[in-house]
Amino acid sequence: MTILLKTDLGRAALQPGARLLTPRERTIVLLADGQRSVRELCTTVAGADRTAIMSLVLRGFLQDPEAPSTVQLPDATSSSPKTSPATTPRPARPPPPTAPG
Repeated sequence: MTILLKTDLGRAALQPGARLLTPRERTIVLLADGQRSVRELCTTVAGADRTAIMSLVLRGFLQDPEAPSTVQLPDATSSSPKTSPATTPRPARPPPPTAPG
């Protein structure tokens, strides 16, 4: 049984004036409180199905607190060289155009 929670993006989408979700999606996000399963959301919201709910998960509005995070943090013990924006090589600029003359 998968239980879903709102993400920060999901909470932001529920703010007045936010137009990121359809009315049905908004209702699903509103009801995803960490207590209802995907099955309960499907039966509670008219027209909601697993595809619509999983779309909200993939788009970042809902999350499964039991699922591993998809964010990859850099390993502090990594032996790969680090570059900073100051040391990253930049492409050469083309010469400025010359005036006809």
